[in-house]
Amino acid sequence: MFQLLGSMARLPVVVFVSTMEIAIRMMREMQHGLAKGIEVVTGGAGPVLDETLHTAEALAGGPKLDTTTEKEKPKMVDQDFGGDDLKIVRVRVLYTKRDYEELLLDKDFLLNYRTTGADFGGKIFNQEVAAVHPELLAGKDPDFLQTFVEVVARYPKQDKTYDKDQVAVLREIANRI
Repeated sequence: MFQLLGSMARLPVVVFVSTMEIAIRMMREMQHGLAKGIEVVTGGAGPVLDETLHTAEALAGGPKLDTTTEKEKPKMVDQDFGGDDLKIVRVRVLYTKRDYEELLLDKDFLLNYRTTGADFGGKIFNQEVAAVHPELLAGKDPDFLQTFVEVVARYPKQDKTYDKDQVAVLREIANRI
């Protein structure tokens, strides 16, 4: 009986506290939206407002909001060489020895098969740098050579037409006979 009365007495307090937490979260989100709007309008005064908001949130003990803009978020490098699509792949071979830093190769390739980044980077290094431009490696310590590979763009492959072409040729031959 006492548990029921205790639960009934706590219910309005729990509802009130939950409602206040939701209202505070909503006000913080409104402040965040206002800060982004002011940053757009003023062209840079937003960081001062963001710092003020973070200080107020830290004093209040609330969660820190993510106030980074889209242009501030780093873009992930696409290194997925799987799939059956066409990929434009950028390869850079760097020599990273201190005071002798140099870009040995910066080239784009069209890749139409499935592979891994390490395999493709090694293949290009052997075919392009070591075989075609061995003078680039003359006197260089191989411990300081690094290959950077990334997928720049992807395009869907077109449907195969040679099967249809063969069928058409065979039909033409059959019609002649």
